[in-house]
Amino acid sequence: MPNSLDFRDFSRKTAARFLQSVVVVDDGAYFHERDRVRPHDLEKPTRGTKVKKVAPTPGAATVEDEAHDLDAKLLIDTFAEMGLVCSVLRPNFQEAFEDRALGVAFRADIVVLDWQIQGATGEDATGLLLRIVQAAREQGERLHLIAIYTADPKIAPIKDKIEEILGAYGNVTKDNDDCVFIQGATRICIYAKEHNSGVIPDDRKLSVEQLPDRLIDEFTQMTMGLLSNAALEGLASIRLNTHRILGKFSPELDAPYLTHRALLTEPEDAEEYLETLIAEELQTILEEANVGAAASLETIRSWLRDKTRHGNSFVLRWMKNDQPNDKILGEQDICNLLNVGNERWQCQGAPKAQSRMMLLTNMFHAKHTAPECLDERFAYVTTVRSHYGQRIPRLTLGTVLKNEKSGLCWVCIQPRCDCVRITGARSFPFLPLTEIIDKNKPFNCVLRQSDQYVRLRLSKKSWDMRLITFKTRAKDRGRIVARLKGNVYYFTSHGRTEYRWLGELKPEHALRLAHQFGESLSRVGLNESEWLRRLAGE
Repeated sequence: MPNSLDFRDFSRKTAARFLQSVVVVDDGAYFHERDRVRPHDLEKPTRGTKVKKVAPTPGAATVEDEAHDLDAKLLIDTFAEMGLVCSVLRPNFQEAFEDRALGVAFRADIVVLDWQIQGATGEDATGLLLRIVQAAREQGERLHLIAIYTADPKIAPIKDKIEEILGAYGNVTKDNDDCVFIQGATRICIYAKEHNSGVIPDDRKLSVEQLPDRLIDEFTQMTMGLLSNAALEGLASIRLNTHRILGKFSPELDAPYLTHRALLTEPEDAEEYLETLIAEELQTILEEANVGAAASLETIRSWLRDKTRHGNSFVLRWMKNDQPNDKILGEQDICNLLNVGNERWQCQGAPKAQSRMMLLTNMFHAKHTAPECLDERFAYVTTVRSHYGQRIPRLTLGTVLKNEKSGLCWVCIQPRCDCVRITGARSFPFLPLTEIIDKNKPFNCVLRQSDQYVRLRLSKKSWDMRLITFKTRAKDRGRIVARLKGNVYYFTSHGRTEYRWLGELKPEHALRLAHQFGESLSRVGLNESEWLRRLAGE
């Protein structure tokens, strides 16, 4: 990252490289003057009649009509100059367009809605907006930017509708004169069309040519972070190389793939091998793109400057003799810390390294709100595999289950190769996970239950291990597969006990766990000189 580029500019350029598509839904959109359809050009149908379209009368437009117009060609061309593909949907009067709009809304990076849409809702975009938000919530924490671009002079009712829709899913944060609404990963912003006659702040009133640039800024506000920038860089690189990957796995390779499958002792293994091959290609793209540089020390320095510029200070706070002690760290102090690491960093007046560990997240997180939750969230993200709902969970090494009756949690340590090609019943070894309530006590695992992060401690003692038997069904192709009950996945043991699926550890973490348990079983117990044993220091 160039030294002259500040963090916001860097984040915006990163977002712009990632963004590809925008969908706009506006009944006032037109490409040419002859395409314009005015409200007075439409005859509202009565029972048994059809909509009558009257040829537009040149020069007959009112000021109110022009306020609702959207120059689609200009908008598409402006987005194109920025490298984004813009699609414009213009619903006809009384047209049921919502299903079509909803379908493209989930393929687009940004969605723009006119508020007064003559369509299935009859009045405004409330119905479509509600369906988009509902569908986004069903898919989990899906990042979603929705812009309302309206000629309606009455903004207050629009704000109330948006707050009502988002408020059903939790607390809503408002910004920019209550024209930006944030709930989870959804961001909805309101902008007025250029000729809107309402009393609206000047910075919220945009021309068609100004809108694309502002929407990129809005998206940047959602993704302006060290990790999110790195993720965007990676995804942008994958998007850029998508067709190269497709070219590598061309149909010409079908024949050797089938030969490979035919030669395997267990032909089904070829299917998982394909997943590995594709994942390796994606890994290569990320490595060659050097996406980690988006969080390099130089970028972090720029991040620190941006935070300081906006009124944040970095205060290292700790307790000594029951009294709070504060030390404000400057940019150079923090960069030194991040360069040499906590153990080697020295700063006059700061507590010892071990004490600092529990204070750092609180210092870096400028809001000073529940830093422990952020540490738990990061621990969860780095150790538990993501589940996007496209495949039903299967019992394998690292699967974590909870006995609904006893409340006990268990992690599976069965080797992966023994979790497939099962006929009938098979016993699986599990180690217990005990929930840690006292935050001062040690733990070695973090899971998410009911939208909360729970600290657990894993026992690797051989006497704590349990064998639980499960039986496969014919349709599960030799695997133990969960079943969906409501919105929760369950595994049912051969003894009819239900175990709730909590997640699956990442392969490396699960394998390390199994290895450590195996080491504990292979310990050699013997009698020797106690004097020699103690002096050995092992």
